[in-house]
Amino acid sequence: MLGGGNDGTRGKPVLRQKTLNSFFIAAKKTEARVPPSAVATNASLPPKVTKSDSLCSISRKSALFDSQGSFDESDLDSELKKLINPPKLNNLKKGPVLKRAPLQKSESFLGTSQGEWDVGSQMTSSLSSSTSSFSSEDGGTGSLKRSLPPRPLQGLKLNASKRIRPLTRKLSNVGKAEATISLTEEQQTVLDLVLKRRASVFYTGCAGTGKSIILRTLIAKLHGLYGKEAIAITASTGLAAATIGGTTLHKWSGVGIGTGTGDQLVKRLEKQHNQLAVWRNTRVLIIDEVSMIDGHLLDKLELVARRLRKNEKPFGGIQLVLTGDFFQLPPVQKRDSQQGEMAVFCFESEMWKTCIHRTILLTKVFRQQDDELVCMLNAIRFGEVTPQLTQTIRYLSRAVSYPDGIAPTELYATRREVESSNARQLASLPGEAYRFHAVDAAPKEYVTLLDSSLMVEKIVTLKVDAQVMMLKNKPESELFNGSLGKVLFFITERLERVMKEFYRLVDDDVILDMRIVSRAIGNPLIMESLDFKQDLNSRPMSRLPALETMINHAKKTSSKEPVYPYVRWSLDNNNRFHHELMLPERFPVDLPGAKTGLERNQLPLMLCWALSIHKAQGQTIQRLRVDLRNIFEAGQVYVALSRAVSKDTLQVLNFNPKRIRANEKVKEFYRNLEVLS
Repeated sequence: MLGGGNDGTRGKPVLRQKTLNSFFIAAKKTEARVPPSAVATNASLPPKVTKSDSLCSISRKSALFDSQGSFDESDLDSELKKLINPPKLNNLKKGPVLKRAPLQKSESFLGTSQGEWDVGSQMTSSLSSSTSSFSSEDGGTGSLKRSLPPRPLQGLKLNASKRIRPLTRKLSNVGKAEATISLTEEQQTVLDLVLKRRASVFYTGCAGTGKSIILRTLIAKLHGLYGKEAIAITASTGLAAATIGGTTLHKWSGVGIGTGTGDQLVKRLEKQHNQLAVWRNTRVLIIDEVSMIDGHLLDKLELVARRLRKNEKPFGGIQLVLTGDFFQLPPVQKRDSQQGEMAVFCFESEMWKTCIHRTILLTKVFRQQDDELVCMLNAIRFGEVTPQLTQTIRYLSRAVSYPDGIAPTELYATRREVESSNARQLASLPGEAYRFHAVDAAPKEYVTLLDSSLMVEKIVTLKVDAQVMMLKNKPESELFNGSLGKVLFFITERLERVMKEFYRLVDDDVILDMRIVSRAIGNPLIMESLDFKQDLNSRPMSRLPALETMINHAKKTSSKEPVYPYVRWSLDNNNRFHHELMLPERFPVDLPGAKTGLERNQLPLMLCWALSIHKAQGQTIQRLRVDLRNIFEAGQVYVALSRAVSKDTLQVLNFNPKRIRANEKVKEFYRNLEVLS
């Protein structure tokens, strides 16, 4: 166990009781620490589950209500007041809404993850599948192992800060059924080409032109026409595939990384009966983010399709629906020792000439309701740098203030920068770290596939005030993949139900109360701690009856019962929030041709102070800060800046106009695309 005894008094001097006001004075600014080593992410736990199963382990330090900055640390004592008037949060990419699955936990300790999950046999204990929001009732059991050193209550000063309002996006009921979406004429034309004329189509457009809306609508209608088994939903990367509820093209096709000649791939696949059935049963192949696929691979797959299906029509008679943006990141060069060929764009492939009937450019922009931003992105997209463009981007280096205290997501060109930023921000937060270990229903050899296919991590490490991003769609709660929130405290499901009985509204006082209550969970000797008594006595007398009752419930809670993060999500710019206890969710990955798929059960959260530009491709980010210092390839600047929804919520640092460039082959290809009138 970490820390002192359960009463939290070991090695502590006797403290004089302070007044309430002493806890609400302004705190000093906290400088970001030197980036520590990345949080331990060993992907395995003990294969043998011990008597005390747990989902997360805790190391408690100090502090009640400190916050974090992003590139620069902000005023720590203004965070509560800043939880007012957030900008609207939306995300255009939405995957399917999935219910929680049974979850089993295993023991762990802070900074250490051991052994490995015993897959399959541990998927037995269940959690409630009802939504755990502040207006709902939940049930469930679990386990937790923790140590509880005392934490002093720190000051809280409520200040208001200047607000920059983002422009709202007008979407066509994105969170509702696809049938209710109102499509534009050019979007409907794409649908008609695919559904009525059964043409093989490539469609593209700049960020915000509704490529995702078309794709989701097509998937739903194709499922209705041919059944799910006949529609292959794929993407070039695991993250893009997870967003649309599919798998990678490499995995679906069974070719792996695609090394070898087409004939060699055919011989290999002919022996795999399940994979052979996948190819022969497919009527429509959908490929998202096709721009990142090597054209040589598509040529090989076209040969494989004709041979395996015994059909000499283009691509073996399979209808193709391709989408993506070639001005974004290019195909990744893979070393092929047998052929030594360089990666090429897929529109340069022989397959493209024979298999793709229509290539369509979408022109109407939805995502950015900011004409100047749209013009700026289009110029960057084509690599057209003008003095006016340079001046506009350099103006965007100004700081942007957010009244609700949720900092913008940072984008970096390299993974090392991302890991350093997230680790620095997490370490700068005081208090305990909670480590949540996923339960993977997958053979050991497929664990790496889960890691590459899902944005959700094997181990999620959180603290109070950690900034998080939602990785699921929950339209009933107005939460979507990409929604931003902040962890308020950690409690059990049972204590959340008790909290609802005493507190009908989550306000600043409730947050302070519940942070005290959380320290008493499973710790019957907590009242002997002078620090705890001091913090308790600092609360207003009128709040003590309910607070003491909550503490008694917390003390009686079993130390094996798991705690989960209680998150405040920002919904829009009309002072609206959603509070929810975040429980584990199912993240499935389908295996084509297999009777059962892979699955990860984990909190649908990730730290979102920083992401790589590569990971951000295809995402819509409401608040964005981009560092362009280490840009190294064509398209990176465009990918990074096109994640934004408005200039008002976009900050650009270390801009160098020489780094903006577009591939000349791509520019020529786009000049010849069909524009629908």
